[in-house]
Amino acid sequence: ALFTALNPRFFSLSNGQTVLLQIAELGLVALPVAFIVMTGSVDLSVGAVASLSAVVAGTVMVESGSTPLGLLAGLVVGTLTGAINGFLVAYLGLSPMVVTLGALSVWGGLALVVTKGSTVSGLPADFRSLGTATIGPIPLQLIVLVLAIAVAAYLLNRRPIGRQVLAIGGNARASRLIGIKVAHVQLQLFIVSGLAASLAGIMLS
Repeated sequence: ALFTALNPRFFSLSNGQTVLLQIAELGLVALPVAFIVMTGSVDLSVGAVASLSAVVAGTVMVESGSTPLGLLAGLVVGTLTGAINGFLVAYLGLSPMVVTLGALSVWGGLALVVTKGSTVSGLPADFRSLGTATIGPIPLQLIVLVLAIAVAAYLLNRRPIGRQVLAIGGNARASRLIGIKVAHVQLQLFIVSGLAASLAGIMLS
């Protein structure tokens, strides 16, 4: 790492852009997971959700020839998986570690079932072009990440949901007593986590 940093090209604009592009999807996934962790919970299934959403989106695109339909299918899958995880944790009171670790295997296994262990190929050209899309000189992935960070910061610092998240993490029982719908907040966070993971998976594909 030291010799890499000493390389004069390390602090160049092009290298910085490359590094940011590599972490854009990870950052998108990390934001809602951070909110979940703030409540004292955890979501270990985001990698499998991203994989399943990506292969579903790709398969639908190839079969239908429609990029919007494929994107919608992938995002719906991510939302549903997040909702299932959230329901099991928030309303059935199961351990988030156990639920999401099990979901990691289930969603990952479903991704293999959908693809039958093979690579999804023949994606539409308009979808492939999204990977190199830019707005001006700025790659689309970076814009999505920056917008997600801004929204997350706004929600955490300026909206009631941010205070509720921190209150639940501090003391879930006391939060219930003061009127916070703890289960509802947890469910929302898991749904957003699944949605973000699906978007990141589609971006990576």
